Amino acid sequence: MQNIIVRFILQPNKRDSFLELLKVSLIDTRNFKGCISIETYTDEEDPNSVWLLQKWQSRNDYDDYVKWRLANGMIEALAPFVSKPLEITYIKPNSA
Repeated sequence: MQNIIVRFILQPNKRDSFLELLKVSLIDTRNFKGCISIETYTDEEDPNSVWLLQKWQSRNDYDDYVKWRLANGMIEALAPFVSKPLEITYIKPNSA
C-alpha cells in the first residue's frame, strides 16, 4: 500500500472555489484503479492550505493516476488556484 500526502498552497480567497472543484473531480479519483481512499483537509491556521491524504494499492497505481490527470487537463485546471507547486510526500506506516 502507498500513502501519500499532497499539500496545495492556494492563492488568497480561492479555497472555497478550489474545494468545490475538488468535490467534483475527486469522484473520478475515488473510482480510479488502485485508489483505496482520499480525504480532503483544510488547515485551521492557514486558510490557503488544503491537504489530501491518499491511500493507493501501489505506487504504480498512483503514478498511473497522475499520468491520467496530466493527460485529461486537471492539473492545468488547478493552476489558477495555486500559488506554489504542489508538495507531495510519500509516507509509510511505522511500528514505533
